[in-house]
Amino acid sequence: SLVPKEGSDVAPVTPDDPVALRYSFLTPDEISQISTFLKVIGSMLIIFSILEMLLCGLFFFIQGFTWMTLFLFVLHAVVSLLLWIPLALVLNDNLFARVFEATPLLKISYAVFCLKKKTTSQPPN
Repeated sequence: SLVPKEGSDVAPVTPDDPVALRYSFLTPDEISQISTFLKVIGSMLIIFSILEMLLCGLFFFIQGFTWMTLFLFVLHAVVSLLLWIPLALVLNDNLFARVFEATPLLKISYAVFCLKKKTTSQPPN
């Protein structure tokens, strides 16, 4: 179990603290930098997809109605929406932190790391 024993220096995860940074290999500063990077890239992708959809719509009206231009316009609109939904989720700080930090694998890895550190840092008998 990942619940530390009494007297341990690692505090257990409580329901009031779902995002336990102490179980991560990344520091809060590194997580903040990753989040900022994703926000910039995500914003650029959203702007690009909006511009692409507008250009496709402009092309649709300039060329006149054909089934192919209508298909391309709808396809670009669907792709843009499919981009917006996950990017909107990633751009939400709290959700990003919860998805990134509440990973059980990270918790298990950190627990193993602490156990190894504890056993190797003790002086030999």
